[in-house]
Amino acid sequence: MILDEPTAALDPIAEDRMYRRYQEIVSGSTSLFISHRLASTRFCDRILLLDGAGIA
Repeated sequence: MILDEPTAALDPIAEDRMYRRYQEIVSGSTSLFISHRLASTRFCDRILLLDGAGIA
């Protein structure tokens, strides 16, 4: 599953619900979560920081 800024248009309550459901859906599989907000990645196992065309 690939999600690109999935919570950009959500209020904080809906965002929390989405994160909880996301954990259930991707459990036991690989997913890619793209976000400009570091706080949105608190549940991720690995975080890659992109800087220009490379990984910082």
